[in-house]
Amino acid sequence: MKLLYITAFIFAALFSGLQAQVKGTSAPMRIILKNAPSAGPRLTLIQPLLAGDQMVTVREALQRIVVEAADDNGISEVLINNKKSDSNDGKIFFSNIDLKAGENVVSISARDAKGNTTVKTFNITWLSVLAPPVISISTPQPGKGTKVMSSRNVISVKGTALSLNGIRLVTINSQRAQLMEDGSFSAEVALATGDNALVISATDSRGNTATDTFFVTRK
Repeated sequence: MKLLYITAFIFAALFSGLQAQVKGTSAPMRIILKNAPSAGPRLTLIQPLLAGDQMVTVREALQRIVVEAADDNGISEVLINNKKSDSNDGKIFFSNIDLKAGENVVSISARDAKGNTTVKTFNITWLSVLAPPVISISTPQPGKGTKVMSSRNVISVKGTALSLNGIRLVTINSQRAQLMEDGSFSAEVALATGDNALVISATDSRGNTATDTFFVTRK
């Protein structure tokens, strides 16, 4: 009988402890969370200021690129066009780059102390009085150097031609395009069945000429 009483007492104590755990009155459980994988450093471009759609137009060949890089793991290095940039405080990084006339792609790569990398790119267009105009096609997409598919016999072509000298004339397949004061142009161009090469030519007031070509396939 005494043994039965002791067994019942032990069982009651265990049951009471179990209740305490279920009710949350026991010592709290420690939950250890692993750090989520880093997405790479955060990049903020300070100079130059972008003018819509990741593009900026400048008048000097030598440009200073300034970027802020931040990461909880710390920044290991920042490359600007594959060249290690300078920094005074480990947060703001800067480098000077030389541009060619026309459109230039600038690449910024930042790596944190754990090897996570973020890469950002943007375009800088350098306009020079000695350089030919810079042509940018906005319609149709995706634009130059690629083939566009169309089921229509006429396609609308739009874009911009830029020059410090001012644009005098834009033609598409020798057809004169409508040209606005800001350099934007447009034209309706007839398409033959099959592949069509569309050649855009822009001439500035000094006689400098640039051409750009893309292809449209009419089904």
